[in-house]
Amino acid sequence: MRGISMIVHFMVMVAIFVSAVQAFCQTSGSSALPASAGIDITARVLNVRQIGFPRVKIDLQVIEGPSIHKLSPGVITAENYIWTVGGNVDWANVRNIGSVAAYYLLPGDEIRAKLFAGVAGTSGSAWYVYGISRRGAVVPPTPGIMPKVTSTYGNLLLVLEADAESYRRGESVTLTLTLSNTGKEDLVYKFSSGQHYDIVISGDNKELWRWSRGKAFIQAFTSLTLKPGESKVFKEVWRQTTSSGKSVPEGEYTVTAYLTLGSPTKPTVGPLRIKMK
Repeated sequence: MRGISMIVHFMVMVAIFVSAVQAFCQTSGSSALPASAGIDITARVLNVRQIGFPRVKIDLQVIEGPSIHKLSPGVITAENYIWTVGGNVDWANVRNIGSVAAYYLLPGDEIRAKLFAGVAGTSGSAWYVYGISRRGAVVPPTPGIMPKVTSTYGNLLLVLEADAESYRRGESVTLTLTLSNTGKEDLVYKFSSGQHYDIVISGDNKELWRWSRGKAFIQAFTSLTLKPGESKVFKEVWRQTTSSGKSVPEGEYTVTAYLTLGSPTKPTVGPLRIKMK
């Protein structure tokens, strides 16, 4: 009888937990699909555990949020939500820009994000975040030094730079992507076309401009080889317009660059923050 009582008690506790998660989803307006759900939070990053690019688990100290009382004592562990197609990362989905950004967070970073509860009955994380953006500059501004962000992918070092931290309306923005081989062996990357990289500029977690939009590339397999210690530099200019040619308003924008490899994992660098005033 005692064994049956313990089982019943366990089942009751599980039911209470599931109900609590579902209740939070209902009261906060979230759902199983985060495309239009979740609560806005501001949080401080306490710890980052990379679990395979671009997925990561983050310990967060929630600072602001309409339902912060539900998160007492305010420290949660959340996984970045990644949109996929056929089990692979959907790199064409602009919502992944803010999610992939979580992979490059550091302890002490302060972020804004959307938070939602995991779906009851699944083996996934209890909490997920997406639409992530850092508060403040990724790299502290230093007079006379161009703002930049870096990332590594094995022995590949990616550096993304802008020629200024802020720009006047209508002023051209020069963006530089540098790829460097820091290892002792050749790095060889295969591409399904003549396009080897792309640069995306977003505002309010929405894609506004994509370097490759409207461009034609050779439709044949190509490759890029970097010898040990070798670097390749790519410069592109953004004229403060959307992909459709409409001028963007004043504000803060993020820049992300990545290699257009055919594999699910694409070396990515960013986001880099720039301002229009």
